[in-house]
Amino acid sequence: MLLTLEALNAEEGDCLLLHHGSATEPRHILIDGGPGPTYLLALKPRLEALRKLHRLSASQSLSIELVVLTHTDEDHLDGMVQLFDEARKAKEQKHPIPYRAERIWYNTFDDIIQNKEVAAIQSLATSPSPEIRAFVAGVSAGRALRDDANFLVVPINEEFDTFTMRTARKAPRVSLDDLSLTVLSPSAAELQSIEKAWDKYLKEHPTGKKGGVASTDKDTSVTNLSSIALLAEAGDKRLLLTGDARADQLLAGLKTAGKLRTAAPFVVDVLKIPHHGSCRNSTLELFQKVHAAHYVISANGKDGNPDRSVLDMLWTARGPGNWTVWTTFPKNAATLIHGTTKTDAERVKALAEVQAWFDSHAVKVCYRKPKELSIKIHLGDEKIE
Repeated sequence: MLLTLEALNAEEGDCLLLHHGSATEPRHILIDGGPGPTYLLALKPRLEALRKLHRLSASQSLSIELVVLTHTDEDHLDGMVQLFDEARKAKEQKHPIPYRAERIWYNTFDDIIQNKEVAAIQSLATSPSPEIRAFVAGVSAGRALRDDANFLVVPINEEFDTFTMRTARKAPRVSLDDLSLTVLSPSAAELQSIEKAWDKYLKEHPTGKKGGVASTDKDTSVTNLSSIALLAEAGDKRLLLTGDARADQLLAGLKTAGKLRTAAPFVVDVLKIPHHGSCRNSTLELFQKVHAAHYVISANGKDGNPDRSVLDMLWTARGPGNWTVWTTFPKNAATLIHGTTKTDAERVKALAEVQAWFDSHAVKVCYRKPKELSIKIHLGDEKIE
């Protein structure tokens, strides 16, 4: 059995490839595309390597069985927009499409909130808040991605009647032969809450009126709260793929899916620590109730991620033992940053603190090697190149 999670170097974002099936007939799932530079620097080179692995000719497309966009923040979305834009241009020019998505799951903002509100949202593009401006950009990019998917005739959310996923009694489960995916978040109730919050905000901030909004703080942002989180299972192997969801959402989803029926921790092989290791999305309770053999952090120090306090939570919950932390940043990453901006200084501080934590705790850490495109966690008895 082949089951490998590959976390590409997506800098401050997420870009994951989940490989399953067999070594002779591997199948690929893409979860998020990272920020803009990720596509050319990591994702496209990796997809090209997979084309070679499949021995595809120039006229053949690499099949990506499923593409999942967890949410429309630019550090998850922009690389995927480039992927679909390249495919669209190839089709328009009657050239072979290099990478073909067989289906896509996503919930861009205007598919969550009523379309009649999109114009009002666009009016916030001049907001003095960088978070608001980034949010509005995500709305536009998400719509472009949907339009490209329609042009390429890629089925969108075909497994679901609507993208109000988890209910109080059911967490949808989709089978992909040897692999199953259970959708833990978002829930219908959460999306309704998001809609009410935005209805209120748009009434209080008509077109042209500037101002901030509390709901854009990272731990309550409308995009993060709509993040798709998945439990992937193949045989006796489990991966908890969290996007930027919050700990309470993940635990609620696992409870609905029947995974937290006893006081004993729910054990998974891989847990991707939510929101790049932000303390606003992880809790001690999450790490106490869900134990993993491997913890993945996709971050580069931007926005203070990963937070050292998250590692403290993990240590309190687990202590020394047989578990490993995997990072998409290299060892001593702080020393590799030579810029002089405020953002550079913040990244250096965050990464130096995390490195000091790793150096002072009895934890096994697997860093991405500086020249490698990704880290790979092999869970099956077969491996992918």
